[in-house]
Amino acid sequence: MKRRDAIKNASLLLGYTMAIGTSTAIMNGCKAEPKIDYVPEFFSMDQLNNVMHFAERIIPQTDTPGAMAAGVHIFIDQTISRFWEKEDQDKIMSGLILFGESVKKEQGENFYELKPEVQDQIIGNLSEEKGDETLFKTVRELTVSAFFTSELGQTKVLNYNPVPGPYQGCADYVAGTPMDTSHSGSW
Repeated sequence: MKRRDAIKNASLLLGYTMAIGTSTAIMNGCKAEPKIDYVPEFFSMDQLNNVMHFAERIIPQTDTPGAMAAGVHIFIDQTISRFWEKEDQDKIMSGLILFGESVKKEQGENFYELKPEVQDQIIGNLSEEKGDETLFKTVRELTVSAFFTSELGQTKVLNYNPVPGPYQGCADYVAGTPMDTSHSGSW
């Protein structure tokens, strides 16, 4: 099973639990507009670049767009800046600072400057950390939430249906077919 499929299935079929700040951002229509000249609201430029490449390794571009193309890093920056409590902002900031410093010390470069294989190895090590509020789990949650609520995630990965028909509680699902978003939340 491809990593993208595993993430999609886990997030959609298991009812992925989102933090209150993330849910609020989605409900309030916080939309990331990918811009080359984006000025971060919460992160430094290096931190934004680290988050952008971190998210891209979680949902990489394949035959469908990845996290970078969907502007996930901008959504994450705006969500944390606009909707998170100060205590939660401080936690992720200290985690990102520690992450950035340790990667630079071990690798001699910023995370975003490393080859994708090295980035994958670093993220793999982070994913093994225990706890509910690890940096990996937080960025993964934000990445999945942002990607699958973005226009690209909805239209290029999921089977977006802007005008759903009648409720079909027992709709057949054929493996390999994108999930129809008109049924999300009703599974």
